Amino acid sequence: MARAVRADICPMRNARIGAAIVALLVGAATPAEAAAPPTPPGCGTAGTRTVVDEIPRPIPDDGTITPTLEIAGAGRHLRDADVQTSIAHTFAADLDVVLVSPSGTQVTLTADNAEDRNNVFRGTLWDDDAGDSNPPGPVTDNVFQNNVAESPLVPEEAMGAFIGEDPNGTWTLRVADDNSGDTGTLERWSIAVTTCTAAPPAETAMPTQGTPLPVADSGTSEATLAVGGIGSYLLGLDLTTRLSHSFGGDLEVTLVSPAGTAVTVTSDNGGGADDVFRGTVWADSAGDANPPGPVTLGVFEDGVAESPLVPEEAMGAFIGENPNGTWTLRIEDDQAGDMGVLESWSLAARTEPFTIPPDTTAPAISRMAVRPRAFRRRARIDYRLSEAATVRFQVQRATAGRRVRGRCVPATRRTRRPRRCRRFVRFGRSFTQRGRSGANRRRLSRRAGGRLLRPAVYRLVGRATDPAGNRSARRSAGFRVRRR
Repeated sequence: MARAVRADICPMRNARIGAAIVALLVGAATPAEAAAPPTPPGCGTAGTRTVVDEIPRPIPDDGTITPTLEIAGAGRHLRDADVQTSIAHTFAADLDVVLVSPSGTQVTLTADNAEDRNNVFRGTLWDDDAGDSNPPGPVTDNVFQNNVAESPLVPEEAMGAFIGEDPNGTWTLRVADDNSGDTGTLERWSIAVTTCTAAPPAETAMPTQGTPLPVADSGTSEATLAVGGIGSYLLGLDLTTRLSHSFGGDLEVTLVSPAGTAVTVTSDNGGGADDVFRGTVWADSAGDANPPGPVTLGVFEDGVAESPLVPEEAMGAFIGENPNGTWTLRIEDDQAGDMGVLESWSLAARTEPFTIPPDTTAPAISRMAVRPRAFRRRARIDYRLSEAATVRFQVQRATAGRRVRGRCVPATRRTRRPRRCRRFVRFGRSFTQRGRSGANRRRLSRRAGGRLLRPAVYRLVGRATDPAGNRSARRSAGFRVRRR
């Protein structure tokens, strides 16, 4: 039966506790944990509530199922939602999965993605912030493998559309198989809602950049927008573009915040239609006003600006950041033969109307490990962060040394008599990852930092820096590259 899991004791840890419980109950390969933005001022009492449905339900061939979950006793103002699904199915592109809130708002998690791959959503965490820990993030841009559950993923339509609603009531997961020939099972699913008992106060500012910027043919162009004097906690963001271009499908548009968070607005959508983003409002809630909403599902016509649209990656990834600073709109034209102009662009930033004290707490890295510890081709880096931060990694190679006055120094003729020791020296360039609060993962290949890791013993050293510039202590993890 469906069960509710309470996590109201420590609001700052609620999202992490709830996600960990979901991972245990769902029984899938452990995914990255759901991330919730920091609690906004004026929120009242914050908390997270997680409910789980453990009843397996066959998905009929060319049919639909609509299981439900009940949430009760949560705060009345939703500020974040995450869903986990365990769906076994032998042709993922047959699936259309939609989440419906008690208020009737519908969000498409996936529609016809992953081609003919098997069981790729069997343990998937759907999270607007997933691009930080599993780039590129959106389900529409991911490369899937048979029987490998991809997690976390940014849903096709942003769950930011639910923000501000009362989450108490009946949630529905609509799973449709829209082609014959393959079947599957919804083994389990869960939803975690992070809420406030009061609606945070908000005000809206609309900074605008009006200087036209030519879009380089088969190149990249960047426009910047300086934002200042507004509240330092971002509650929500919409983007408006007046972008003329004679082939919408050539464009990859990315919005980057002052903190460095990058959100894919559109990537190769619009086909050969002209000027389809010339007046587009990009908003997580656009599906309510212009169904189906996501730019990936839009039907475009020459010279007709489609608006509003849900961006390919959720604007909700910016929530909780300080919006003051320089925003960057990056436009890449990835095919030759068509050109365009960014005529203007603007942001509608909803913020707290007061300033948050500066962050002086250093992030902390824990449980850092390379798994497997001995590998031949590739491995992964696992670690946890106390808060969102950028982690810089450096590979060091083990070499022979001699112990002199308590230090391991290079072996020379003068130091050949002291006892042997192992020392580590820098190997290749450092590399970075934007990590989220909680569990993180990164692939590690034989070519790390621009150099080939030959069979030997190594050490990986990591150090985290948060958006306020606070640095963590260094953490290290040993590993070995095998010959075979």
